[in-house]
Amino acid sequence: MTTITLNATTIPTLSKTTLGGLSPTAISQIGTDSVSAFTPAQIKLLSVPQIAAFTTAQIAALTSDQFAAMSVAQIRGITSTQAVAIETQDLAALSASQIGAFSAAAIANMGTGQVSSLTTTQVTGLTATGIGALKSQQIVALSSDQITSLNRAQIAGLSSAQVSAIETSDLVSLLTAQLTWFSGAQNCRPQRHATRSNFD
Repeated sequence: MTTITLNATTIPTLSKTTLGGLSPTAISQIGTDSVSAFTPAQIKLLSVPQIAAFTTAQIAALTSDQFAAMSVAQIRGITSTQAVAIETQDLAALSASQIGAFSAAAIANMGTGQVSSLTTTQVTGLTATGIGALKSQQIVALSSDQITSLNRAQIAGLSSAQVSAIETSDLVSLLTAQLTWFSGAQNCRPQRHATRSNFD
């Protein structure tokens, strides 16, 4: 059996068949200085278990083009541990549908800087489940533009605790139609102890 050396020189030459035969263990052992050598086309060919095998250091070393090439299924397979290692510039390369593919666990584990870096278009891609997974600190970090970009289903997915974490100024910025989407149970009155400045 031929042993394949996986480095920046050999990786771009790997065929579809060879890529498919790489075990998750082999993937996880690729050097961080070589993982960026996968072409976007090759990234598309990796299975969900192979993507999930990337270490956090490898995830951080992937390029924006590589992330942009990932399918919705591949993004959905990214673990909560991996998610926190994604650079903000790489998140910026993702479409709204890709952002919406992140699991609730992955969304919940992202840092406030990652969440606040999302564009309003990307925010609209989050599912109600994804929005519902946001922690209070993440809600606080959202900008007025991000808050006002929320649609009816997303607002309905917010818990009363999450609504209480929204900045008062952000609630004021909501359109009248958006305010009517809040239910009585959500108690649309912020009663927080933290402010966005705590996370700047």
